[in-house]
Amino acid sequence: MSGLRLAVAGASGRMGQAILRLAGESTEVSVVHALVRPGSVAVGRARSDGRGVYRSVDTEGLEQVDVVVDFALPAALEHVVARVKNWRSALVVGGTGHAPRQLEQLERLASEFCVVRDRNMSLGVHALCALVERAASLLGAEFDYEIFEQHHRQKVDAPSGTALLLFEALRTGARHLDPSPVMERATIGASRHGGEVGILSSRGGQVPGDHTVYCLGEEERLELTHRALNRDVFARGALRAALWAAHAAPGNYTMRDVLGALVANEHCQETD
Repeated sequence: MSGLRLAVAGASGRMGQAILRLAGESTEVSVVHALVRPGSVAVGRARSDGRGVYRSVDTEGLEQVDVVVDFALPAALEHVVARVKNWRSALVVGGTGHAPRQLEQLERLASEFCVVRDRNMSLGVHALCALVERAASLLGAEFDYEIFEQHHRQKVDAPSGTALLLFEALRTGARHLDPSPVMERATIGASRHGGEVGILSSRGGQVPGDHTVYCLGEEERLELTHRALNRDVFARGALRAALWAAHAAPGNYTMRDVLGALVANEHCQETD
């Protein structure tokens, strides 16, 4: 093993397995521990990358790592946080669905450790958010705004966390928009007003994630779209975040911070 030493929580899930595979192809990172929630049927089974077995996240005596990458279900967060404190490592959280008290727990953790948490680990999605924010600031109240998102049939939450990120980007760019999105219009019984933003969710097949923001004017329409071709885009983003978090100061960060640092670093290299 070489490079940055990682522990991956939720390692037996689809995102966890993608991270194990990509880390196995990398010279920059290595997965020391593939962790799963306590009581998981995966405990003791061979890892998908062939490097040992899956261990419960509450296993005692595990050797030190630099960063914990967490794609486990929210129920495992308490154990993940305990690991971070014990190892004094950075934390990258890519899972969603955390309760308010868990988000508060992560806020407290960030006072001592670097915590990168985001609903979407794709660098392209965060570039899209920046474009959406800029478009809304330019177009303002002259346009209506709608968001469409589509995911695989197994996804249980709706709207997606990424759709909510895009909604926040719209509101940052155009301050007149309503504070909450409209999820369905069947019971409204009225035409839309200028501050509405509708979010439409679609589920089916094995779509990793498609998102489109529609900016709808009287005589023209602007569509801004991101399509994830497979889950590797999220796994690669998580690994990029881990490399960045390992050297970052304590604090609460998002992928926008990671993307900004990567762009700044590439600019410095071009001007050296």
